[in-house]
Amino acid sequence: MPFDQKILSFRTLSIFFAAIVLLGVILLTLWGDSPYVSIITYVAFLILNIFVILVLFYVARKSYKFNRRAYIGWFLIALSLLVTFLGNITWIIFSVYLNQYPTFSIADIFFLAYYPLLIMGILYLSVDQINKNRKYQILLDTGILIVSIALALWAILITPLLGIHNENNLGIAISLAYVFLEIFLLFILFYLIFNWLGNVKKNPFILLALSVTVLIITNIIYSYQAIYGSYVPGGLSDMGWLISYFLTALAGISYIEVENKTPSLSLDIDSNNQNLSLKFNWSSYLPALWLFFIFILLSWIYTHPNGTDLNILIGAGIIIMMMFIRQILALEESNEARKLLESNQKKLEIREQQIKSSLEEKEVLLKEIHHRVKNNMQIISSLLSLQSRYVKDEDDGEIFKECQNRVRSMAMIHENLYRSPNLAEINLQEYLQSLITGLFSSYGANPQLIITQMDLEKVSVDIDKFISCGLIINELISNSLKYAFPSNEGEITLSLRRLDGNELEMVVADDGVGFPENLDFRRTESLGLQLVNNLVKQLDGEIELENTRGTKFTIKFPG
Repeated sequence: MPFDQKILSFRTLSIFFAAIVLLGVILLTLWGDSPYVSIITYVAFLILNIFVILVLFYVARKSYKFNRRAYIGWFLIALSLLVTFLGNITWIIFSVYLNQYPTFSIADIFFLAYYPLLIMGILYLSVDQINKNRKYQILLDTGILIVSIALALWAILITPLLGIHNENNLGIAISLAYVFLEIFLLFILFYLIFNWLGNVKKNPFILLALSVTVLIITNIIYSYQAIYGSYVPGGLSDMGWLISYFLTALAGISYIEVENKTPSLSLDIDSNNQNLSLKFNWSSYLPALWLFFIFILLSWIYTHPNGTDLNILIGAGIIIMMMFIRQILALEESNEARKLLESNQKKLEIREQQIKSSLEEKEVLLKEIHHRVKNNMQIISSLLSLQSRYVKDEDDGEIFKECQNRVRSMAMIHENLYRSPNLAEINLQEYLQSLITGLFSSYGANPQLIITQMDLEKVSVDIDKFISCGLIINELISNSLKYAFPSNEGEITLSLRRLDGNELEMVVADDGVGFPENLDFRRTESLGLQLVNNLVKQLDGEIELENTRGTKFTIKFPG
């Protein structure tokens, strides 16, 4: 890890800032009345303020490699702390050197400039954009919140203070302006944390929200003390501003560490709640909260009648009007979502119909292919049959007949496929019955004397394996019809079943004279048996022969 990342890590800065705060609290608690402590406090405050500003400019420079928006965002945040530093310098000049505490001074210009710079910087860190309708709803919610806070403060705080301290009206207005801006800022951070203004890195914004919260509390304490004349410069209350600056610096370092995907001690509340905004849609409950607030205001008017009732009623009317506009926007958003859902549903239905049509077309095409393959094989079989008529030698004629049967066994598979309503399945019973009937006819066997018994389970195999199985059955039954029954009487048994696991067992047996004992069916010059052995190998299977009562071939292969 580079040296600057070791020094400016979240862990290191957290420990450093915690130590500074603890040391400051101890120093101000024990020796807060000493004038030297006040000077030390001012100097330390300014130095730490400069340090935080430098940290934030460092964060801005580091964030440039992530994206330009992050660079601009952290630069504006650093700039907001810089104008605050200038305001602190100006305020110290007025209070320490000039011994003046004016209601409004140049320092307030710098302090008030802090808020728009910080707000713009925070909004630049938001990486996603939201639709216009949603943006208007958020603006209305923010406006309703500000009006609500203004009414509450007017009824509870401002009116009593104006009656007590008429000479400090401007000071009260400026102090409350700080509170309004800070609450507005906190509200924006609240939206960002819950992904209402786009997806953001949660940890930095949680720390920024804590920073603003501490700032609000500190400014409220300062306003109260300033109004009642109990504020002590350089006292413990000033530590709140320093803590707020520290939290802002930690937010920047946390952003860098999250982007770099390095371990940090930040508050990772998003690890188990990544879809918090989806699970809890808090904005749906805001109208009910505003109505409840209006009820509280009206209750206040009823129980505390005074001359400000009209102002409060006007404010309540503004809130109701804004709520009405917000609900119109919410209904429009709901209608847009419904229309989008219906549009997507129609698109899905159209797409589903297109896929269904495409599958039907492909199925028709496949059936046509199987039909043409069957016809071509039928032509080959017919050619072999015609050619065999011109062969004088019986052995050569037998070869032609065997070839014809093999071609016909494959042709019948394609015939079953194009006739089948489902290309994935073949009527095994019908296929084998047709195959055996063709073999009986080819070898002139009488099906009344040589009986065929079939025990076939309903199994599903691909077409390549099915063709191999058809050829194997063709060869073995052909051998039985040619050699097993000298008296032209007997029984042929054919079975196919699924064993445990993913394995099929096919048995072809007869009760004829049996297989010659001096003949190894694995090493034979018979083309038919060689073909059987090769086909079993293609199936990755095994073949066994039992020669006790007739001939029984058992073939096992993965299915």
